[in-house]
Amino acid sequence: MEVAIEGVKGANGSLIVGLFSTADDFLKKPVASIRHPANEGTVRVVLSGIPSGDYAISVLHDLNSNEKMDTNFVGIPKEGFGFSNDAMGFMGPPHFKRCIFHWAGRDSVVIRMHYF
Repeated sequence: MEVAIEGVKGANGSLIVGLFSTADDFLKKPVASIRHPANEGTVRVVLSGIPSGDYAISVLHDLNSNEKMDTNFVGIPKEGFGFSNDAMGFMGPPHFKRCIFHWAGRDSVVIRMHYF
């Protein structure tokens, strides 16, 4: 599965891509993941051996390599993030059902990054 991550700001840190197959595991236990160096613009990564099915993707631009989303004192993210279907949450990440897409083994998935 090719994932095209658009709108990456800067080449500091890395991008952490997680692929999830259930609501219970969403943002906790990916079925596949990859860490890739960040680059300005669009970054393409490949998750190998993914069978057809329904999935959700999250991407974190981990600027300081601590493997978690850093936030300011009121909880606003200090690092970039993106989800499949360009889903956004209210006061937190989106629900799994808003991020689900069907993967049939053909097209690439596009994730657009968001920064505050």
